[in-house]
Amino acid sequence: MSFEDAINQKQNQRQNQYESESNFDRLYRKTLDNITNIGANLRTTKNFVSKLGKKGDTEQHREKIAKVSKRNLDLIKMTKLNIQELDRIKRPEDQLKYEKVFKDFKSIFETYQNVENESIRRQRETAPQESAPRHDIETQDNQKLLENDAEIERRRQQAFMNEEIDHHKDIIQERDEQIQEIESSIIEINEMFRDMATMVHEQGKKIETIDQNIDTTEFNTGEAVLELEKASNYQSKARKKSCYLLICIIILAIVLIVILAPVLTLVKK
Repeated sequence: MSFEDAINQKQNQRQNQYESESNFDRLYRKTLDNITNIGANLRTTKNFVSKLGKKGDTEQHREKIAKVSKRNLDLIKMTKLNIQELDRIKRPEDQLKYEKVFKDFKSIFETYQNVENESIRRQRETAPQESAPRHDIETQDNQKLLENDAEIERRRQQAFMNEEIDHHKDIIQERDEQIQEIESSIIEINEMFRDMATMVHEQGKKIETIDQNIDTTEFNTGEAVLELEKASNYQSKARKKSCYLLICIIILAIVLIVILAPVLTLVKK
């Protein structure tokens, strides 16, 4: 077998394995991957949050936190939809897998909720350190060209400060919107968990009822078998008694014939 044939064979095996997998199994694996990625992002967020209010807590640092939080929020929403789809398409034999991925997602979401709440709290309680102006180099170069014109310099500095203020306002507004989105998503997903937990509980009750019915059926079947065995034994004993009675009658008839035969012969004579 050539190297190319070996590669083609391996690809065919993977394709066959993929085709043999059910839609549930494929979505199940994808959901587990999402949960793993959420956990990795949470570790990064924890590291960033630990630096809030300390040296290095700048606007750029908080922008990094916002990006990771947004990426994780998108994963959370996607995983939520996956969980709902898994619940819709699951078969009876998929129930254990579904319960596992549901519990894993619930656990990682609780961690996500704690980390994001801590991040929101610390960002609101602390202010970022002043970072270097974005146009420092440009300002220094321009200062050399201003020919010490104080009025022009003052206007340029004022325009620069206004631009910086507007920039910070935009950042603060964007961050507030992201925080509100995170908070509303936390509430939404918590409601989903309550609904799905109730559904899982109801499913558990149904399973228990089915098990009880099965046990009852097995018990009733066992009782019926015992009754049939008793009836069979009774019929067998009755047949034996009938046989014994018939044999006794036959023997009695033979004895009577033997006794009465000579008498009947004498009477005829």
